[in-house]
Amino acid sequence: MYKNSSLLTGVSRTVAQGDQWNAKNRLTELFKGPKDKDEETAWPIIPAGTGEKDILDVSVGKDTITLNLSGNFRQRCKDLSEEGETLLVYGIVNTLSEVSGIRKVKFLIEGSSITELGGHLYMQSPFLKNPGLIKKN
Repeated sequence: MYKNSSLLTGVSRTVAQGDQWNAKNRLTELFKGPKDKDEETAWPIIPAGTGEKDILDVSVGKDTITLNLSGNFRQRCKDLSEEGETLLVYGIVNTLSEVSGIRKVKFLIEGSSITELGGHLYMQSPFLKNPGLIKKN
């Protein structure tokens, strides 16, 4: 999240060329949060107390990624504000929808569909990318 607004901002990561479009690798990097060089402009969007271990599975379908997260991840999202939950969900969706051919991201918790994560967004349907939440450089 960009520090001076309610928008998402991109950060750069160095990964092996063959891994740059791998959905799980992209998500893992997002879960690591901003690096030292990013801390002046970016806040983490992933809730405290969560990490890579909370990514149970990332499966890539025809145009949809299904993301299976842990119960711990969901529990840590319970106290998010509406803005915080929106930026979290769309930070994940926008990151994963950069994978070639992917248009939608579906969220599961412990393998099951959910209707809500933090109580502000309806989570039953897959999400489309929302470029309106991205800070223009």
